[in-house]
Amino acid sequence: MRNAEMDELDAELLVVDRVEQAIRREVIRLQCVKGAKLPEERVLGRRLQASRRSVREALKRLRRENLIRSIRGKGTFIIPAGTKARGVHLICGETHHPYAMMCVRVLSEELTRRRLSCNLVISNEPIWDWDFISANQPEANGVILVSQRSRGLLETLCRKCAMPVVLVGDMDEEFRSPPVCDQVLRNSFAMAYRATEYLIDRGHRRIALMVWDIRKVGSREMQSGYIEALQAHGIDPDPSWVISFPRLAFTAETKPILPPVPDPSVARQINGWFADTEPPTGFIHSTALETQIRDMLHFYFRDHFDYGSVVAVTYDEDLAMWYSGLQDMAAVTVSLRQIATRALELLLSPRKAGEPPRREILEQVHLRRRINGVWEKNFGF
Repeated sequence: MRNAEMDELDAELLVVDRVEQAIRREVIRLQCVKGAKLPEERVLGRRLQASRRSVREALKRLRRENLIRSIRGKGTFIIPAGTKARGVHLICGETHHPYAMMCVRVLSEELTRRRLSCNLVISNEPIWDWDFISANQPEANGVILVSQRSRGLLETLCRKCAMPVVLVGDMDEEFRSPPVCDQVLRNSFAMAYRATEYLIDRGHRRIALMVWDIRKVGSREMQSGYIEALQAHGIDPDPSWVISFPRLAFTAETKPILPPVPDPSVARQINGWFADTEPPTGFIHSTALETQIRDMLHFYFRDHFDYGSVVAVTYDEDLAMWYSGLQDMAAVTVSLRQIATRALELLLSPRKAGEPPRREILEQVHLRRRINGVWEKNFGF
């Protein structure tokens, strides 16, 4: 039977539908009035006999259709009929990295679906390029940043531009600090925990973890999830099982530039594994390309790990684009499209004056397996 909470939720959705239709009629009536503005949320709620929560959700739906726009501290304005579709400045710091390419593609598709144009800018210094960026599309809804950025750069950029800014992913920092702008990212801790748990369930007790640049917060959180999963199953973590690789460069053909031998300190760690009578039997990694992990397993790890004992920590979209091998393997993933969709929702629902920036971590994690060259849609979680 349906419980009371479900009935209450359905009732609220019906109220939101009613409020949306009422506000939509008002928007259509005023679309020919220059500078037309909707009343405040509390006034709309009183007039329509609905809660502010229902009014806020109805307004959010109309923003998605580009019928209204909100300006922090000024109110919600009606976009005149026939106005050219507004857009978003999508700023990316690099063009060759698979994550950046995939993120730009997914965000561009979501913008098109919402009838918003995309002004793609490749810039490592958006502060200095800001005059050019804003002149290219002065009526933009806001800015989405794809690549990692320093806290100082984000603070300066947010002061320089009056429009909303949303960061997809982490800031370039060693420890988690308060967000500078709205931010959406994956849960690296949960992903590493699930990957470790999967290998433990398959009988592995000695599991190695590879991260990119352990000084960065995302890699630190991966390591924390990995350690906590081991300890939860009564396994003492061995620090020598965690390997930190430097960030790799990518060519225009999206090929990673792998050095012929790993860093000397990493090489000593790996050699220590093979000198031990009980080396790791399972391996977790967060590479972007399957060709990349194949090269690593061959050149760095001497083909010690078979694919059945390797787990990738990546995105759903990565599996379709970059993981097309035939060997059976597993991956723990999140949906980049869900992250992109939420980033756009935050961008189109600006914070009120005085509200702190929002950081949202996507909690939904999937365990996927590839069997006979085909990835299962979902498995286990």
